[in-house]
Amino acid sequence: IRATAVTSATSYEFEVSLMEVGIPVQTTSLIRSSSSFNLLLLSGIAIKYGAEYRVRIKVKIPTVIGSQWSSNYGTACAIFTPMPPKPSIVGCSTQTGIAPAALSTRVYATSITGATQYRFKLTNGTNYNRTYSSTARYFKLSNFSAMQTLTPGAFYTLSVEVLVYGFYYPGINCNIKVPSSTASSIATRTIDRIESDPSFSFEVIVYPNPFADYFSFHLNSESSQPLRIAIYDMTGRLLDEVKVNPTEVNTLTMGAGFPSGIYSAIVTLEGTTKKLRLVKK
Repeated sequence: IRATAVTSATSYEFEVSLMEVGIPVQTTSLIRSSSSFNLLLLSGIAIKYGAEYRVRIKVKIPTVIGSQWSSNYGTACAIFTPMPPKPSIVGCSTQTGIAPAALSTRVYATSITGATQYRFKLTNGTNYNRTYSSTARYFKLSNFSAMQTLTPGAFYTLSVEVLVYGFYYPGINCNIKVPSSTASSIATRTIDRIESDPSFSFEVIVYPNPFADYFSFHLNSESSQPLRIAIYDMTGRLLDEVKVNPTEVNTLTMGAGFPSGIYSAIVTLEGTTKKLRLVKK
C-alpha cells in the first residue's frame, strides 16, 4: 500500500483502522521511513480476509526548527482485502468424493499460504461428529477412528477449515468413504510382525514423554535410507504411519488428536527396528 511521495519527507505515519459497517472497531499506526507498507507489518489490529480497512497518512519533514510531523492526516482511503482462501481436499471428486485405500492413508488439503493450522471435521449426520486439528495439511482416518470407531464402508462428510492470521476460514466439503474391512486390514495389523537386522544399529528417542499434544523424534544415525515410523495403541491397532528420510525425522511431529493412553512407536531403519513406549497425558 503506497502513499503519494512527499518531497523531503523523512517518515510516514500510517493510521490503519479495521472497519465494520462503516465504523472503526480497531485502530493502530505504523511509522516507516518509506512511503509504503503492507498489512502484515501491523500489530495491535486483526488481519482479516474479506475486510475493509481505512488508511490515513501524515508525514515528518525537516523545518528550520527541526523535523516536524504534519498537523493533520491526509484524506482517508478505503482498502479492501481479498476474499478468503477456500481450502479443498486434494483428489476429491465432486461426484464420488474420495476413498482412501486404508485408515493410515494420508488425506491432504490444498496448501494455503499463511495457514498455521488445518481443522478437519468428520460427520455422518446422525451419531458421528468429530474434529481433528493439525499444523500439517493432512490427516488420516485413523486419527478419527482413535476418537470414535468409524463404520467400515460407510460414507462421511468431510469439511476443512484453515487458520490464517488468527481466523478460521471454511473450505469445500467432500464425501469420504471409510475402507471396507478387507481394505483396512493393513491398518489394523498388530505389532507381532517386527523383525530386526542385528548387523545394523541406530539410536532414536521420542520426546516429550509423557506428551500432552504431540511428540517428536531425535535420530542419531549415519544412514541415508528412508525409515518407517508406525504408532500403535495397546490393542496393536495401527493409528499412524509415515515413511521419511533421516534428515526429516527431527522436524516430524505425531500424536495430535490421540486420546490419553499408552502407545508404541515402532521405528524401522535398514531392517533394524526400535520399539518405544509412549504415554499421552
